[in-house]
Amino acid sequence: MKSPRKIDESSALCSKYVDQKHPVFKDIDDFVKQFCEDNTKARRIRKILVAANGIAAVNFIKSIRQFLMQHFYFVCLTTEHEIQSEYLKMADQLIFSPAGLNTNNCANVHEIVEQATRNNVDAVWAGHASENPQLPEELNKRNIVFIGPPSKAVFALSDKITSTIIAQTVKIPTIEWTGSGLIVESSGEGKEKGGGGNELEISKELYLKACISTVEDGLLSMKEKNISYPVMIKSSKGCNGKGTRKCVNDEEFCLNFASVQEEVPGSLIYLMKFMVDARRIQVQLIGDHYGQIVPIFTHDCSIEGSSQKCTVPPEIKRQMQMDAVTLAKKLGFVSAGTVELLLDGVTI
Repeated sequence: MKSPRKIDESSALCSKYVDQKHPVFKDIDDFVKQFCEDNTKARRIRKILVAANGIAAVNFIKSIRQFLMQHFYFVCLTTEHEIQSEYLKMADQLIFSPAGLNTNNCANVHEIVEQATRNNVDAVWAGHASENPQLPEELNKRNIVFIGPPSKAVFALSDKITSTIIAQTVKIPTIEWTGSGLIVESSGEGKEKGGGGNELEISKELYLKACISTVEDGLLSMKEKNISYPVMIKSSKGCNGKGTRKCVNDEEFCLNFASVQEEVPGSLIYLMKFMVDARRIQVQLIGDHYGQIVPIFTHDCSIEGSSQKCTVPPEIKRQMQMDAVTLAKKLGFVSAGTVELLLDGVTI
């Protein structure tokens, strides 16, 4: 009969010490309850609806599974036309939506919310540039996590007029435009937001002060705001060059104003001074639910390509990062996102 193994006294003491300092948890939920004061902000996510397709969906699933293996259960939204897509093999479950335009499926808020509710998911990821504030708002009503910023931050940063007025409010430099000088008056009694900033409400009256409705309004505003040619006519809802026109004289202004109105029907219009030799700088941010926001990367996206190294002088780069963080905090920004800033060529 074998004698019982002797336990070294020092080992026993060490084991006892470790057990005291490192408690054992039944599961992740138990860990969250003990270490997170606010359980509403520390909710565990198990089942994720991926409301995107193609390379975006591939990168999302792979990047998570690379570190967390099988911890998450992925539900992929797809259509009968995409059923042969290779990336769908990575999903744990497939659900089908109407085929056709993406407004029928991955860009349809009602469809995403309905599928998320029906399949009892904990969270929804809607892909890159999913800038529809209605989606996080509707998901929040159903206690489903939107993997991205809150609805008010999405709205403010996706609307060019709103974001520029807020930038002026927090003293970030802006180019001359029809809303120059407009700021949100703070009473100092704003409710503290989850991301750490005070809620900013831009009234309709203030918003409309930055807009123009006719050619005559535009020409008058240029004189009042000291905006000289060349000037940009811009739609508040335009993107990727749509709803944007450069003008160098009154004749071009009259012609291009009508074009912008036709390209983005119903969208409000504003004017902004054209920046010569400007550079488009992206500051990528990540923020938590406790008001902590940090810049992680800064890219020069003036020329699209695989290498977008930022060659801006360090002191200017740092100031742009600080401005981006200030803006994001004021909006209660959460999750990962990008703030785009224009750098005047004269500055450097």
